[in-house]
Amino acid sequence: MTAPPASVTLSGSISIPTTTQVDSDTNDSGNSTRRANDTFAQAQTLPNPVVVGGYTNRPGAGQDGPSLTPGDARDYYRVSLLRGQVIELVVADPAAGDLNLDLYSSTQTLVDSSVGNRKVHQLTVPASGTYFVLVSALTGASNYNLAIGQSGSTALVNPLVLSREFVPGEILVRTKAATNGARGAQQKQSRVANAYGLKRSYDVPDAHALMTLSTQSLQAAASSKPQLQEQELETQFESDEARLKWQTLQMVELLSKDPDIAWAEPNWIVHTQAVPNDPEYSRQRWHYEQISLPSAWNVTTGQPSVIVAVIDTGVRPHFDLVSRLVEGFDFVRGVGAGDGDDDDTDARDPGTPNGGSYTFHGTHVAGTIAAAGNDGQGGTGVAWNARIMPLRALGATGSGSTEDIIQSILFSARLANRSGTLPAQRADIINMSLGGRGLCGGAWQDAITRARAAGVIVIAAAGNDNADGDYTPAGCTGVVSVSSVGVGRTRAPYSNFGTAVDVAAPGGDMSVDRNGDGAYDGIFSTYSIRDGATYYSSYQLLQGTSMATPHVAGVAALMKSVNASLTPENFDTLLAAGSLTDDIGAPGRDSLGIGLINAAKAVRAAASATPPPAPPQLIVTPTTVNFGDIGTVNEVTIGNAGTGSVSTTTRATSAAWISVAPVQTDAAGLGTYRITINRAGLAAGTYNGWVEFRGNVGNPVRTSVLMQVVTTPSVPSAGYHYVLLIDSATGDTVEQVEVDANGGSVNYSFADVAPGLYELAAGTDMNNDQFICDEAEACTEYPLFGEVTPLEVTSDLTGLNMLTGFRSSPGSAATNETLPPLLEKKGLRRLR
Repeated sequence: MTAPPASVTLSGSISIPTTTQVDSDTNDSGNSTRRANDTFAQAQTLPNPVVVGGYTNRPGAGQDGPSLTPGDARDYYRVSLLRGQVIELVVADPAAGDLNLDLYSSTQTLVDSSVGNRKVHQLTVPASGTYFVLVSALTGASNYNLAIGQSGSTALVNPLVLSREFVPGEILVRTKAATNGARGAQQKQSRVANAYGLKRSYDVPDAHALMTLSTQSLQAAASSKPQLQEQELETQFESDEARLKWQTLQMVELLSKDPDIAWAEPNWIVHTQAVPNDPEYSRQRWHYEQISLPSAWNVTTGQPSVIVAVIDTGVRPHFDLVSRLVEGFDFVRGVGAGDGDDDDTDARDPGTPNGGSYTFHGTHVAGTIAAAGNDGQGGTGVAWNARIMPLRALGATGSGSTEDIIQSILFSARLANRSGTLPAQRADIINMSLGGRGLCGGAWQDAITRARAAGVIVIAAAGNDNADGDYTPAGCTGVVSVSSVGVGRTRAPYSNFGTAVDVAAPGGDMSVDRNGDGAYDGIFSTYSIRDGATYYSSYQLLQGTSMATPHVAGVAALMKSVNASLTPENFDTLLAAGSLTDDIGAPGRDSLGIGLINAAKAVRAAASATPPPAPPQLIVTPTTVNFGDIGTVNEVTIGNAGTGSVSTTTRATSAAWISVAPVQTDAAGLGTYRITINRAGLAAGTYNGWVEFRGNVGNPVRTSVLMQVVTTPSVPSAGYHYVLLIDSATGDTVEQVEVDANGGSVNYSFADVAPGLYELAAGTDMNNDQFICDEAEACTEYPLFGEVTPLEVTSDLTGLNMLTGFRSSPGSAATNETLPPLLEKKGLRRLR
């Protein structure tokens, strides 16, 4: 037997998403290429769309590093924007740094501003043109992510925005209840007015007071926050009214921190208007429209009687999920459980340590299946009225044993299991966004066969190895194996493929932003932020066949909602016949399975003739394509969202620089079309247009087109990266290499590595706290973020490729729960 070598070499590359940029003057002491962007003249030029990772701090605040003493209170960016685009700032740590977001015209006049110590700020571009975007620290220090895209969340994440309509100079103020009744309340109102130099127009006992700004109040604000006075003196306003509105917002924010004040807000001007019910749905549009989900929702949004078991890391009681949860179980045992106990009924996801934060895999999966819809908050799930049975089978490391997963399968099917208990109602569908390489063993197959015999449809992820090979449990007989596609309906670069795959679904490709919404093309779903023992409901973009699988599980729940007698065998028959999918590759079954899941077709197939057939109607996916400043070709797909026949009759474009031609279409003109753009002769700037397809029946459909013309094309940059080789047993960093993540990709290698079991991670340290992968920093793991795979190193390994990107949790921190400590926070510490 040959002895293993004394040392080996590990090598690979880190890919950088095309829309990624990094703040040119972060606090990282290891980066020797810092360049100031502290003034309009020094503004850093950005492409559009873009995701930027940055850091800003007041003098003396934050970690030791280049920015500590002088401060880096302002980061200016110059960018060409289109009317209606959304600029979003996500502050990594609002408790440590109060950051504001400002938009200035090309003449350096303030156009809009989002103020206040909040996690998320958003501004909407009022007119097309060149602008300056300013991220500034009023207090403290924090990492941040800045995103610019064609369309963003419609959520009103921060009411204190300059462009909102309110009466300049007027503030509604309510003081907290006084112990000595109405007289005490009047005294408090007087104290507040005097302390801030405000004039009381009127007040009502036990109600609010209307107060107005005065010269004295502006002086009080300036003395409280001198940096605001400094900013005001340097700012050009569009008008005296705009200045007074800005001053009003600053005073509201100042008043809100007074311990005697219950609330303070501008005197809003309101109009009758309609607003979307689920404000984050715009982030989910690409992956839901790709599978014709809106058409399916015309028939059903799911039934509470339908239950989907999520066998995963557990599920947080997120405010968009808590109403959808039924009783589950935690089957994780031993030291890796992460919650201090073995089998119990608490299936909450404690979070998997990942650098300075945690991942919440099962919570993300559950949200795609059944996050509550039409509730006026957050996003929505595929089957938003169905319910989730959380089953925790993966522990604190994100992995789990065959035994624990099999017991979860048996429990969900209401079969005898290790817990000695049974759920009140069995699950109709099992979702397993998990697995590993290898053939399906007898224990796996027996449990799955028994679950199917009980009437449960079993769905599992095909895996993220970019390989054609055996994968369990997706490869077991009777399991629906799900591969992953991106916005363009082609295989995601990580997705497994081959004869074992049954169906494809959107799982995302976060190396690109093809639809130009200012975010990587990932799957947006429920998530959590953990701070010690406190959890905050949030949202996150992830990618993987783990994210594709719940789309299929959600569609199965819709099918079960219109046909309660649907069996696993019925599902298999309809899938094999092509009744549930769109053919996206070679005709018939191919390496991605039968085709891409189509929710509308699936619901009609399950319901048979019960609902009236939908009329034929063209549908285009994606509905937006982004060319950035260097791309020239993108593809879209034309299909039929209804029944009956429809054919394309004409194609049109909005501008001469856009052309469209068929690539692979059938006799009706349905299929793939290539959109090409030509920048020749166009002036520098950001352009938008559209391609329209008309059919012989139904309404025309359009794909929006976004592109830039620049003098010098942008180069993707994710910043200075520390690549860590981590001892899998201890979590300690044993070796480190450093690379500047610029361009499409950058290579790295470790030499003289001792044989052993390791994990790979890489990321930035923008705040210079000696830990990579804090919130809002670039972060990656091998092979995918959030799904790390230990490497058994016995010989040289190559091709250890990873995809980095800036990651923050932009969702609403609307609720929190205080729990006993479950896991000590474990960061990814760099060696130097």
